[in-house]
Amino acid sequence: MIRTFLPALIMVLLASCGNRGTRDRIMADTAERLSIPLSHADGFTMERQGDSLVLQVLDPWQQAEGVRYTYTLSSKMPASLIEDSHHTGIRIPVQRVVCLSTTHIGMIDFLGVS
Repeated sequence: MIRTFLPALIMVLLASCGNRGTRDRIMADTAERLSIPLSHADGFTMERQGDSLVLQVLDPWQQAEGVRYTYTLSSKMPASLIEDSHHTGIRIPVQRVVCLSTTHIGMIDFLGVS
């Protein structure tokens, strides 16, 4: 489970301010969404939408009900952006990471990219 949760956690940490509205343009480029089946993890969904990947984290902490965070991952974004408190766009591939906890450093080291 940590291998599937770790990329999602890293994506959350990589979000930075950018051009608002980019996420809407990327989402509007294609109307077709293809769900990616997950067999070894739960708590999130992944959908392919054109050249973008839409990751939705569902109820991310214990006793959370109806909480959903949406991350749009795309190489076509000019920069990463925070749309609002529940929607974030992340340009991929990721070049830099800001760690806010030593726990995050350990997870990044586990990936072998530190």
